[in-house]
Amino acid sequence: LKRGETFTLLRLDAPQCGERVPNRMRRIGVLLLYAFWVANNVRRIVGISCDVGDAVDAVYDGDGLFHAATIRSLDLSLLAPEVTVDWDDASPSYRTLLFANARKSGVACTALVVGGQVFGLTTGEPGVLVVTGLDISSTIRLLITDSLETCGDLSATQHTAVSIPPGAGIGADVINFFDVVVDTAGIYKVCFWSGQSVGGLGAGDVASYATTLGPLTVVNPTSTTTTTTTLAVPFSRRRGLSYESVSLSVVGSKGSVYEGLTANPAAWNVHLPGGVAKT
Repeated sequence: LKRGETFTLLRLDAPQCGERVPNRMRRIGVLLLYAFWVANNVRRIVGISCDVGDAVDAVYDGDGLFHAATIRSLDLSLLAPEVTVDWDDASPSYRTLLFANARKSGVACTALVVGGQVFGLTTGEPGVLVVTGLDISSTIRLLITDSLETCGDLSATQHTAVSIPPGAGIGADVINFFDVVVDTAGIYKVCFWSGQSVGGLGAGDVASYATTLGPLTVVNPTSTTTTTTTLAVPFSRRRGLSYESVSLSVVGSKGSVYEGLTANPAAWNVHLPGGVAKT
């Protein structure tokens, strides 16, 4: 089951008081208890999802102690992801730290989406952006901004080159955003919103997209040039014969070209691509 989903447990002929519990029901009971244990303990092994706006404990750079804080932004494009927090004690020092140095409810933080993702599109053509995560759904949204902007800042708006921005995605855990169009080649930045409202902000608020996913590279379409080369046709004077003069006419698609050639004792050759020769 995923977080937030429900299920129905079917009744399996429960025994009456004093009756012996069938082996089949014992096995089912053991499996349910084991599944419950796994669901509640596996997160302590792999971590717990932490998102923008979550209350966490984080380590000050240098003191090695955890202090209460709130996540302001995440950068998952880095090899070692970083988190920016606001300390509950309002201290401005060491606000950006390694994501690995944050925890929630005593459990190490992990990201909702896979870090280090890269994206690519072709200029002016509808393309697909694919986002992968362990606990995401079609409620997530993307924003494409300038590569020099910081996701979540009020200046990190949708880039003007984006003629068709990402809409609602399709899928679960692997979300596809279809028909995204960017009209200018270049490097952009993809910002992410999990769908979790922070301070009443939603999909229409730039501040919601405070998680950096990775770069988007937009390239111009590949053009193909076809060149046709016609084989050369040789023309030659036969050695030993006497010519007072020779006239060569080349007939092509744009008309005729004439060139006068004076005979001499030595043999001569003319190599011209295509055409019809007249003497």
